[in-house]
Amino acid sequence: QHPKLRGPTRHYYFIRELSRRHQITLMSLTKSPILPEVMQEMSSYAEQIHTFNANGISSSSMLDAVGLLPGLGGRLKALLQHRKGVSQMRNEFYRLTRENSYDLVLFHGKPIFRVIEEWDALPIVADFCDATSMRYVARMRETGLFERMALLLRYLQVRHVEKKLLKKTPHLAF
Repeated sequence: QHPKLRGPTRHYYFIRELSRRHQITLMSLTKSPILPEVMQEMSSYAEQIHTFNANGISSSSMLDAVGLLPGLGGRLKALLQHRKGVSQMRNEFYRLTRENSYDLVLFHGKPIFRVIEEWDALPIVADFCDATSMRYVARMRETGLFERMALLLRYLQVRHVEKKLLKKTPHLAF
C-alpha cells in the first residue's frame, strides 16, 4: 500500500528502502485502480510492476450473472474474482521466475498464499505483519453465536494458511 492509498504502508517502506541496494520486481493484487502518480513513484523503486485485479474491474458476463444471485451472490462473485486474480498472479509469478534470475521472494499476503504454495526454487522471506488468526479469536469473544460460527470458519482457514507458510520457510519477518 502506498501512503496515498488506504491501508498500512509497511510494504511501501520495505520497497523504498530495499530499492536502494536491490532490484525489485513488484507483484500486487489490487482492489481499485492505482493512481498514476503512485505508479510513477513506485516505478522509481521497482524494475517491474505487475498488478492483478481482485475486484472485477474487468468483469465477465458469467461473473456478473453470479453477482445477481439473491443472498450470497455478491460474496460469491467477489470470491471468484479474487481467485481469478490470484490465479493470474500465480501464472505470472511462475513465468517471471522461469525467465529471470532472482535472489529471493519477499512474500506478504495470506490470501494470496496459493501463488507460492507449491514453489520452492528460491528462498522465501515471509512477512507476517501480524497473526491474523489471533485477531479472529479476539473478535469471536465479542460476537453473537451466528457471527462467532462464521468467524470460527474463517479462523480455521487462516490458521491453516499460517501453519503452511511457517512450514514453507524458516525466514520470517514478524
